[in-house]
Amino acid sequence: MVKSKVLGFDSYGSIEVLTETSLDITTTETSPILIKTEHISVNPVEVSIRKGLMSNGTPPKNFRVLGNEIQGEIVEIASDSSSFSKGDKVMALLPARGDSEYVATFESRVFKLPHNMPLAIGAAFPMIATTAYWTLHPHFYSFKQGDTLGIVGASGNVGSLILQLAREKDITILALGSQKNQDYLKKLGADIFIDYKNSEQVSEFYQSCDYVINASLFNSGEELALSLVRERGTYLGLNSLPNLENRSDITAFFMEKTEDMIDAEALPHLLTLYEKSPLALRIGHTLSFSLNGLKEAHRLIETNQSSGKIILKR
Repeated sequence: MVKSKVLGFDSYGSIEVLTETSLDITTTETSPILIKTEHISVNPVEVSIRKGLMSNGTPPKNFRVLGNEIQGEIVEIASDSSSFSKGDKVMALLPARGDSEYVATFESRVFKLPHNMPLAIGAAFPMIATTAYWTLHPHFYSFKQGDTLGIVGASGNVGSLILQLAREKDITILALGSQKNQDYLKKLGADIFIDYKNSEQVSEFYQSCDYVINASLFNSGEELALSLVRERGTYLGLNSLPNLENRSDITAFFMEKTEDMIDAEALPHLLTLYEKSPLALRIGHTLSFSLNGLKEAHRLIETNQSSGKIILKR
């Protein structure tokens, strides 16, 4: 058992509900891996949870500690048959409670870092990489040679990884982002770049895509994404399902994983890809693991002032 500083809240609301406390973290038979965190990722969904947007009006029952992605070092293993060793540098993809100095978790949620992966990327990688991976799953769309894939929000964390993973397919990739990201997206493999603020460019590619993924932050690009889907095409929204009153001619999905979409299977594949050829992933801000650091991370996300992943460093 270790005493761990944790950051969280016991009521929904503004950034000011965030506070610091300490909890006892203990390994168990079902959570035998104890990790001392070194880097912790802060994601947009955590802002929505903290504000109560996903609570259906029900207040939290206990002190809530968010945080789905961590990188750290294994300091204890309460199992005689583990494939890990003390001192291993690992990442973990968690259901919650990552905003903590120590985390105890299932072995199946823990993954060794590739030798060529920077430690901070270890915290930034698992959630967005698996999300990007599943957007290209046949459940949502089965690619055919010569298809056109449109990615709205392509310069964002998930969008840029979708772009990179899609490069191995024999398709045309159309990437939408801000003008300042044109060179970056071309370098990542976009065949066509569209400045989402340029109405002429957007109009030029009206209903030109077989499959469109809306990876824009807080679903801001939904209307634009729908305009790109060709008749009888497919739309995938990462944050919500759009109103299809004016596009009854298309198939639309909300990004929900099916039973066969298992992150514990996807991540090893993604880490092998990374080891062979590192995937580009931008870290926008590195802040201290502190109450002020977490508040600033939430503020940057809420005001859309970060162009990359936000990491808390111990």
